[in-house]
Amino acid sequence: MSEAAEAAEAAEALAGWRREIDGVDEELTRLFEKRMELARQVAAGKKELSLPLLQPERENEVLNHVRGLLRDPALADGLTQWFRALMQVSKVWQAAAEPGLAPTAPPRQPSAPGSEVVGFQGVPGSFSEEALIACFGETAPRRAYAEFEDLFAALARGEISRGVLPIENSSTGAIGPVYDLLRQYDFVITAETSVRVRHHLLGLPGARLEDVSEVYSHPQGLEQCGDFLRRHPDWLQIPYHNTATGAKFVRDSGRKNRAAIAGGRAAGIYGLDILAPCINTRRDNYTRFIVIGPEPAAAPPPPEQSKISVLFTLAHRAGALREVLDCFARSGLNLLKIESRPERDNLWEYCFYVDFAGSPADPAVRETLAFLAANSPAYRFLGAYPREVCESDSRTRRPPR
Repeated sequence: MSEAAEAAEAAEALAGWRREIDGVDEELTRLFEKRMELARQVAAGKKELSLPLLQPERENEVLNHVRGLLRDPALADGLTQWFRALMQVSKVWQAAAEPGLAPTAPPRQPSAPGSEVVGFQGVPGSFSEEALIACFGETAPRRAYAEFEDLFAALARGEISRGVLPIENSSTGAIGPVYDLLRQYDFVITAETSVRVRHHLLGLPGARLEDVSEVYSHPQGLEQCGDFLRRHPDWLQIPYHNTATGAKFVRDSGRKNRAAIAGGRAAGIYGLDILAPCINTRRDNYTRFIVIGPEPAAAPPPPEQSKISVLFTLAHRAGALREVLDCFARSGLNLLKIESRPERDNLWEYCFYVDFAGSPADPAVRETLAFLAANSPAYRFLGAYPREVCESDSRTRRPPR
């Protein structure tokens, strides 16, 4: 067969595959419309039964069901992302169809004494577990979750009573997905703590630095050790869910060419050697963690130590943000942090997260919060809690309640 004939045959095959894809897309469009109509009916049923719009346990049930239908497990991550996007569209559609539908379930009743289980993301040995221990003590009952949203969903189900999550790092900035989940779920911040992060290069016992060709860590762990890694340009850097998860993987792999960037606690738990100590670029490397729960802490923080977090959106017009900042300036309130995140459903619009020093008992604070509530299309008070400005120390800290 000539080259021209082969090219013509390949072109015809490509055109055939594209026609098949067009047919599948047409079928998907019909099924999408059918799913949205069913979602509208579900919304009406939720409203009739006084059920909330957001039901994480149902979403997890859907994801587990469709993943179980796959014949090719390699497609599981892609299918999960696709269905998460589909369910987000469905929630927006339901909210528009039934405006009175409550966004989330009402707060749970406080946990019974002695029943508190605290959740964290990662595996034992992670910095999140270290923060949990700093806040609640070494013996606190705890449960690990693979992803940030798994923890939020567990808290919504009442499986845990509190959750500990990283919110920002002093070197690499905000943990965006956690901010997004604070908007999505109706929980409050009850405490914060700062953990000093010392990253080490960990390997199997007997491994040497010259053996290493692959490095596993959380993307922020890799970024925080950028100067060290640039001295080893031949190493393959592989992002992992969590620093301690990377350490566990290196231990389980049994391969001396694999190393992890994680903390000393992870090295001890997983029996790894420290091949290079304290490799983070900045020596004063801290991660700030928050404690979240379904209800505020039992006792308000002392006014002189109180920190407040809020989220709000703004009308898409000139000067809207300036008016908010002017309100804080007139009130004499000290803004500690302002973070913006893209609105998922409105292109080039943003949700703002603000931390400031102040107590809800202060009239100036109450006036500012009232201004935000009156002038923001979406506003939520995220919590008032004791401000933490130094390294956590589990030997002296009392658990937040």
